Amino acid sequence: MITLKFYRVAGWLAFLYAILTIIGIISLIVFFALVPTLGSSNIMGSINDITSILGSLVAVPVALALYLLHRAQSPGSALIGFTLALVGDLAVAVIQTLFVLRLVSYDATLAVAPLGFAVAGVGVIIFGSLALQHQTLSSRLARLMIIAGVASIVLVVVGMMTGWDSPLTSLSGLMFVVFGVAWNIGFGQTLLNRSYQAPNPIT
Repeated sequence: MITLKFYRVAGWLAFLYAILTIIGIISLIVFFALVPTLGSSNIMGSINDITSILGSLVAVPVALALYLLHRAQSPGSALIGFTLALVGDLAVAVIQTLFVLRLVSYDATLAVAPLGFAVAGVGVIIFGSLALQHQTLSSRLARLMIIAGVASIVLVVVGMMTGWDSPLTSLSGLMFVVFGVAWNIGFGQTLLNRSYQAPNPIT
């Protein structure tokens, strides 16, 4: 049995993930803007690496909350969604941590982290689709989740095709941030509202 406390924590973590997403994209944009003058060792790169690690770890309990909300209606699909989100988020966290510790190269990070990011996005799409199908969340929030998941995949594809410092990648990143932040704030608020209103633990 999962207590209301977990949902409250997951709700606040969804808010934290939204904040980390904003910090991450801003630091990434500034990082590339400073490369011509300060080089690739400027502090914004480190900030982006740290926020990526924290954001990926924070996303795991948020994904678990999504799984628990949908396992009764669609246990198989919910498990697939959670597994994809878990694997994708942990892949990003691990490779970014190894990079910060200088145990892997930048090229290795570029090969693994975007793929993990996209895989996690597929998990979000699955949960958004389940939320629409079973009306476990508002239709507006479910659609935001689907769009955010698609945006994460588009960002990875555009980044790999046009370069991570290209204007198209920045535009794709902005789209992901807008929808990613929106659904996490909405989901966090939903979890908090339900947990504080419910008299008994949510299973």
